[in-house]
Amino acid sequence: MARKKDLADRASKIQTDETALWESGKAPKPERDPTPNDGWTDADFSDFRKQFVETAKQRAEAAKEGELNTITGGELGTPIEDIIREYIPSPDEVVWPPDYKTRSSAIIFGKDKAHEPTFGDYNGKQGSYAVDIVVGRLSSQRGKSPDGTEVQTPHYGTDAARIYISQRTDIDKYFGLADGNIGSAKGKSGIGIKADGVRIIGRRGVKIVTGRMKGQNETDSKGMRIPTAAPIELIAGNNTGDRQVSMGLPNGGTETIKALQPLLKGDNTVAAFKEVSEILGRLMGALLNLTLLQTTFNSTIGVTIPPLAHYPSIAGITATQLLANVQNSIYQSRINKTMWEINYLETFGGKYICSKNVFTT
Repeated sequence: MARKKDLADRASKIQTDETALWESGKAPKPERDPTPNDGWTDADFSDFRKQFVETAKQRAEAAKEGELNTITGGELGTPIEDIIREYIPSPDEVVWPPDYKTRSSAIIFGKDKAHEPTFGDYNGKQGSYAVDIVVGRLSSQRGKSPDGTEVQTPHYGTDAARIYISQRTDIDKYFGLADGNIGSAKGKSGIGIKADGVRIIGRRGVKIVTGRMKGQNETDSKGMRIPTAAPIELIAGNNTGDRQVSMGLPNGGTETIKALQPLLKGDNTVAAFKEVSEILGRLMGALLNLTLLQTTFNSTIGVTIPPLAHYPSIAGITATQLLANVQNSIYQSRINKTMWEINYLETFGGKYICSKNVFTT
């Protein structure tokens, strides 16, 4: 605030000094008084600059009529200039709101529409009604059509956000989605939701369900039978092709793996690990018993075969080594195995491998 006041005082002093010079005759007075309220002309402006002057004039006129907020720039719900690309509807489409030409948000009621010159295979066909809820047309292109044409179709890749509902559509093709194991739906009803960020929130839970209604012999939108349990695919990066991975060793080479793989079922995974743990426990027990028997055998040889003088000394050494290096190591391994099982395979474990909140079939 102090800086603004200082600048205003300096500007006022300069104007006062100029007026004093004009009145004293020490400086020629300009032909007209350059005050902010004086008229202006764009006669000396280039055509390029005149375009901006015209915009300023329009803003001033709109401000006088109370239609445009030029003070705070659209705050508190007042209109503001924005990048708006007009949508040209087809004859059979209804666009809401009626003043959609001045907005960058609309709901279009019509037929299924692909981003193609002919509007796709289902536009104008029976049984292909659609509702398109869109905001920010051509937002990523700053309102400019990539192919330079008028906007007569949805731009599924460049519009800011959209919810598209269609009775008959190629939903995967329109939104450019990977086939995955399910494949791309063709000529089926579909809903596509796209934005920079999509969130689904359920205060009491969220379910993602495929298949028929419980207790109903439900069919798809064409009356065709549907699978009992259609798959669910979560695809990050919109890519399901095979990829090459390095094995990590200098001469390990590479291996081809599938990008799209099935999820593990938590309970079954726990059961599998517990079975492996039981197998390891039996092997450790067998090895421990073997070392005990060998220790006993070596000790017995050292006592019962006195004619061979070197046996007692060798038997004592081997018995001590078995106890120190083999049995102790096996005992510690059994303890570690038990702790691993508790940490990962029990519901009370700190690193229990199953999610307590997310479930899948």
